[in-house]
Amino acid sequence: MDVTEQYLDSLRLYGGGEFSNRDSLVGSKSIVYGQGPSMQRAIEQTVTTIPFDITYKGDIGLMGTENIFFKIILNIQDTGNIDTCFEEPGWSCTRLLLAAPELDSNYDGVVVDSNASEGDSPTYIAAQFTNELPFDQDDTLIGIRLINEGTGNIYEDANVDSRLYSICRFEHAFDDMLVGLTSTFYVGIHARNTKRNSYNVTCKLGTSFLKPEELTAEKKQLLPFCP
Repeated sequence: MDVTEQYLDSLRLYGGGEFSNRDSLVGSKSIVYGQGPSMQRAIEQTVTTIPFDITYKGDIGLMGTENIFFKIILNIQDTGNIDTCFEEPGWSCTRLLLAAPELDSNYDGVVVDSNASEGDSPTYIAAQFTNELPFDQDDTLIGIRLINEGTGNIYEDANVDSRLYSICRFEHAFDDMLVGLTSTFYVGIHARNTKRNSYNVTCKLGTSFLKPEELTAEKKQLLPFCP
């Protein structure tokens, strides 16, 4: 069935058009061309590596869409590049500089030999360089942190909010959230006035990791809400 004429009649009747400039979608009644204007039409992103940062930059507000949503699908498998460090609670990462200058004439620099045999077992265990996750429990929870970095323009920054949402699309009360390794959550960025405002928001994934039995009453508040 050819519906071309009916479609064109609708455009003439309601004043819409094929104008897809994202700064004028509301005025041209073409909001259908907006990216991520609702959680049902959120922009999907998949993450398999932690720690990982996602940076969102752009502008939002009338006459374009007032909201933009991102659906983050987690399928965490490793820590990516072996140079990436995932700090365990109570520990700080060690940094190895293979080309570091000699600082003490009485000692030779460390030589990394990945094929060396274990010589101090069982008292010591040989160090391993790997991108494997520092935990093997599937129910481990990882930390998510949303940071509204701002653009440096205090007038625009005051009119842009960022929020975390659970997979059930409920707003999260904190900028930190604890989620599973294979879970989903949403990031929403919102304009609070009718002007066009720029935004600069960072979502950090893998800020911490906890086992469910380690959750305190305070930490339980960071779990996403689903009825």
